Amino acid sequence: MGVVESVSLMTDPVEPLHVVPARNGIYFALCSVRANCPYPARSAAWPAAAFRPRRQALELAVRVFSRTTADLVVVALPTRSPTWIVFERADVFAEVGATLRDQLAGDPGFADAGLRAIVDRLTRERTFVPLEVMSVGPGRETFVAVAHFGK
Repeated sequence: MGVVESVSLMTDPVEPLHVVPARNGIYFALCSVRANCPYPARSAAWPAAAFRPRRQALELAVRVFSRTTADLVVVALPTRSPTWIVFERADVFAEVGATLRDQLAGDPGFADAGLRAIVDRLTRERTFVPLEVMSVGPGRETFVAVAHFGK
């Protein structure tokens, strides 16, 4: 990620922040066709709940984790306001098998009910709204983000 040393995720207001080191992470922004990204105009923006961008984000994370040593993948969705999906290697690999990798390699325009359920399960709880960069010490900063969909 380069700019901050961690990402602090708020998944539940009564629980402490989940802090993820960013030192071995990578950031991507998905972009709609003919749009200025990462946050396109209303006409080119997708809702955060849209299936296709979340599926693409999951496929991107699975490929990065399969082919690199990255521990964190943050994908900005092509939404009107900042929305990220935050994938951690250990969490994703614990849930992803060869069958899902094969399904994600197929036609991105097609998804049966089973694939849709898997994408929902693996992305909805990892979808966040970034709030601010916060100082956590001299020369140390974290990006604070709050869960988009809640539990």
